[in-house]
Amino acid sequence: MHSVGGLCAGYDVILWSPELGLFVAVSDSGIGNRVMTSADGRSWSLRQTPANNNWTWVCWAPELGLLVAVASSGTGNRVMTSSDALTWTARQADADQEWRPSPQDPSRMPAPPLPATATSSSSCRG
Repeated sequence: MHSVGGLCAGYDVILWSPELGLFVAVSDSGIGNRVMTSADGRSWSLRQTPANNNWTWVCWAPELGLLVAVASSGTGNRVMTSSDALTWTARQADADQEWRPSPQDPSRMPAPPLPATATSSSSCRG
């Protein structure tokens, strides 16, 4: 997906959350609206984000009841969470690294590459 209402955007990661009944997409470009949601996959609504970071991944953590998005840019705020996909909260990240999903298990919550030390044992279903 690269066009929203005729505007080009880098929405490359799309997640379906059965618990929320929504598709959620994050973008690496835009100003203040780098998340979109859709109930049917055809009609999308822009959502405000707390930071204009390059959001590169989103996953649903059912045990937390949270969507977790991670970014490849930003200072101390490369993580944001939402319980409903409508309102997002910036979170303090321990490392200003480029967060990516694990190539061995892309369903796991992303962590920064070595030599950073942030890890997660929680899984995200996507």
